[in-house]
Amino acid sequence: MTGAKPLVLALSSPSSGYTEAADAAAVIAERFLPDLLYAAEKARARTHDVPREDEEAKLSLMARVGKVLFQRFCVGGSPVSLDAVRDLAEAGTEGSKSPVRKTFHTNMPSDFLDDMERLAVERMGLEFVSTKEHYHVKVVDKQGVVSKMSCKCTLQEDGKLAINKIELNQIRPLLEDVSCLSKDLDLRLILNTNRILIDLQPEVENAIKSLCLQLLLILMPEGGLDGHLGTS
Repeated sequence: MTGAKPLVLALSSPSSGYTEAADAAAVIAERFLPDLLYAAEKARARTHDVPREDEEAKLSLMARVGKVLFQRFCVGGSPVSLDAVRDLAEAGTEGSKSPVRKTFHTNMPSDFLDDMERLAVERMGLEFVSTKEHYHVKVVDKQGVVSKMSCKCTLQEDGKLAINKIELNQIRPLLEDVSCLSKDLDLRLILNTNRILIDLQPEVENAIKSLCLQLLLILMPEGGLDGHLGTS
């Protein structure tokens, strides 16, 4: 890599405001919907082909905000041209040997997200009744039976983590990045296939609970969960 700062797409002329943003949202929905329906149908067929009594498969659509970044690599001792970055941005995907790497940066100030959340709720005419802190603990099975598990936990009043559900090997049938040039942030749309365990063996459940307890004992003296784990 060159060590240079990553590049972002920018609008060549100023935006006309809310009307243009509304039109852009309609175009995004129109273009994304066919891919979404196709991917959802394929994902449903795949989960029905391999039914398991101890699992429940669910599809979920998630939208994330952040910034699409393009990092140029050196080829033959010189940085990749801006034309290569433009070609990648227009294609929407990147090859394994591409001299440009595309990433989605989601590290944003919490107060920024709080303002977005408040404005979205007001526009929909809703109000908050209560909020909860959720933490996702990733567990890796070294024996290779299940490569990765994600435990969705809630922080209780006594300071302990309560496991709400356990998901196996989350699959993403569809992932699309949308550069919103008239806005400060971009959009990532994700279709997930969540395999939720509904009949967990007691010894496995106890082992995971013990792991979460040990995690708390390690992290709390070092500044608590907020300094180590991401909140959703």
